[in-house]
Amino acid sequence: MNIEPYIWWATAGLMLIILDLVVGSFFVLFLGAGALLTAIIALIGVENSSTQWLIFAISSILFASLLRKPLHSKFGPNSKPSYVEHIGQIIEIVADENDRGLAKASYRGTYWMVRSNSNKDLNIGDKLPIIAMDGITIVVE
Repeated sequence: MNIEPYIWWATAGLMLIILDLVVGSFFVLFLGAGALLTAIIALIGVENSSTQWLIFAISSILFASLLRKPLHSKFGPNSKPSYVEHIGQIIEIVADENDRGLAKASYRGTYWMVRSNSNKDLNIGDKLPIIAMDGITIVVE
C-alpha cells in the first residue's frame, strides 16, 4: 500500500505542531507549519520529493524568521496579559490598608485587594479609578 506524500507531510506537520504545544518552544511549530504547507503543495501536484523537501526547508525558515518574534512576545513566558476591561472603572475602598499596603474594595459584587501605584494612603470611602490589574489585585492611582 502506497501512501500519498501529502498525507505524510500533513501527518508530520500535525505531529510537530502537537509536539510544540507540549514543549512550548515556538520553534517546532514552524517546522510543523512548513510541513503543512508542503502537504498542500504536494496535494496540488508537486510530486518531486527533492522539491518538496526544498519547499519544507524554505517555508519553515521563512515562518520562523517572520513569525517567531511576534508570537513569542505575545504568547511567550514573559508576555503579560492586560485586562483593559477594568481600567477606568470606579471602586470604593471598604477596609483600611493592611501591613502589606493592600486595602480592600468592593467591585462587581465581591471584595478585591487594592494597592496604590503612587503609595498614597487608601482610606475607607475613597472612590478611585482602576488604572491596572496585577493578577487579582486592583491597582489605583
